Amino acid sequence: MVGTLQAAIDKINHMPTPPSFILHTGDLTHLAQADEFDILDQTLKSVKTEKIFYVPGEHDVTDNGKLYLGAFWKKHSGRWLVQF
Repeated sequence: MVGTLQAAIDKINHMPTPPSFILHTGDLTHLAQADEFDILDQTLKSVKTEKIFYVPGEHDVTDNGKLYLGAFWKKHSGRWLVQF
């Protein structure tokens, strides 16, 4: 998972003009585990953009979204787009 995401980040970071925002459209994780959310959060810190928005996929809310909300709602000041 991280290899493909890092390749996408590298392409974004080499764009002549950085994007105003990134929209990650899920699945952020495979099993909605806390360590997967942490790895994603750390990896996305290297992307050159002003804002990142997250939309959870079905793999991210297998626990009714508890870990997703804990990992991204609180850390990122509620920047999410889909309520469930």
